[in-house]
Amino acid sequence: MRYASITDRLANLGSEKWAIHAEARRMKAEGQPIIELTIGEPDVPPDATLLDEAVRAMHAGRYRYSNGRGEPSVVSALVRKYAKRRAGVTEENVLCFPGTQTALFAVMLGLVEAGDAVLVGDPLYATYEGVIRATGAAQIAVPLRPEHGFHMKAADLEAAITPQCRAVLLNTPHNPTGAVLTADEIAEIGAVCGKHDLWIVCDEVYEQLIFGAAFASPFDNPDLAERTIVVSSISKSHAAPGFRSGWAVGPAEFCTRLLSVSETMLFGGQPFIADMTAHALDNPIGTAATMRATYKARAARFAEALS
Repeated sequence: MRYASITDRLANLGSEKWAIHAEARRMKAEGQPIIELTIGEPDVPPDATLLDEAVRAMHAGRYRYSNGRGEPSVVSALVRKYAKRRAGVTEENVLCFPGTQTALFAVMLGLVEAGDAVLVGDPLYATYEGVIRATGAAQIAVPLRPEHGFHMKAADLEAAITPQCRAVLLNTPHNPTGAVLTADEIAEIGAVCGKHDLWIVCDEVYEQLIFGAAFASPFDNPDLAERTIVVSSISKSHAAPGFRSGWAVGPAEFCTRLLSVSETMLFGGQPFIADMTAHALDNPIGTAATMRATYKARAARFAEALS
């Protein structure tokens, strides 16, 4: 039988990537003392008010069809969140998705195709190769050097650019290295992107899990506004990965063009999860602060043991 070429491009890039994680879960289920260092899944529960809001919304009938852009409750909350970072953000700059992964897949589908290339810092998060290859585009590695603290350098980015390049996939705070780009570093990277007319797709899912550094984003730089798309979710910040609630925020023209792609893929999300997400974004939930303290203490113990 014949298959579409996407099945070949993504061969061994799906669950096969998580084989060691699945094995760890199997061993844990058997009662073996396993410490998981395989996946960014918080081991603290989400705040009880989030669960209460989801249940309230379901009992209020918030389980019907939604729309491609997102429920008004969460779109408005996202506008408030990002308008604090850069003036002029409206609902036309927002698209909601079930998680950062889906947002990344759709965004890449809207930006690149066969014959194009996407630049990505290496080392990189496990699914980036798949979301790029799915479009037919090639992935070009930009070395994240240990001597630079694994920070992407503008010179390394420019050296990797080819005529086929259409976008740079940034991840800050970075998974797996923990590197957090500074505003100056982002401005230098942005200048290279402007020079070569490249989109910037920035995965900011770890925005609230930073230890001692200041968060910076290309989205907050007005000079990069028309070429930057942010993807994120509540999976890490609110310890709610299973709810699959994420978004993309970018130029209005891009969001309008991608809307039909999103609607074809998803036909909307779950209204009760949207209401829960709006509650998470609009209220002072302490989950991220708890995780920062817990993770910092664990890291210190781990470093001491290794020493």
